[in-house]
Amino acid sequence: QTERSDPNRPLPRHVFERMLDLPYVDNLYFRADWNQVQSRAGSLSLPPAWEWMMEAVEARGKRWSFRIMNASRHSSGPTSIPNFLAERLELDSYANQFAFGPAQRGYPRYTGEYLKWWSELVHLLAERYDDHPLLDFVDISGYGIWGEGHHYGQHQPGTDPFWNRHADNAEEVVAHLIDDHLSAFAETPVAMTLHYLDYAAGVSALQNPAVWLRRDS
Repeated sequence: QTERSDPNRPLPRHVFERMLDLPYVDNLYFRADWNQVQSRAGSLSLPPAWEWMMEAVEARGKRWSFRIMNASRHSSGPTSIPNFLAERLELDSYANQFAFGPAQRGYPRYTGEYLKWWSELVHLLAERYDDHPLLDFVDISGYGIWGEGHHYGQHQPGTDPFWNRHADNAEEVVAHLIDDHLSAFAETPVAMTLHYLDYAAGVSALQNPAVWLRRDS
């Protein structure tokens, strides 16, 4: 119920730290929208919650991992792309099925312009964190809802949902994203969801021992 009505409530820092101190928590997995971590070209602008995470894992010696999302159904805004790219990137829209946010949301089309900016983000993150001693893995992202490869929803309210919609250039895009993450994070394993195995590039990537599959898929 909370997922559909109010998933964006701020998490108090003391609650976050109590959770992290539970004895069975051995990896902090962090997800954020693209517009939460970058507000201008050429640099990162990480939110306070990200800084909490880093302080907490480093103080406790906890392992961590993350994914940046190019689109999220749970975002409170219409898209997850940074404002400075709003006029540069084309969008595909889908109907919002939740009780918060705008009636229509959008995820970026996989144009050369989009891939250029996504590549910049991946390399900025790698410059900052690829050599971090506690970083377990980084998710391959940038394709589909949540960056997981999902393409489903409704284009307009009341219409039939699409469940297995793929971008026309999906193979090229998935191959590009995998190569980008592997080249940027040379010291860190990368993980991908099973949805990337819909594409030959995802299947081929498994020959590389640095590519992991996410078991929650």
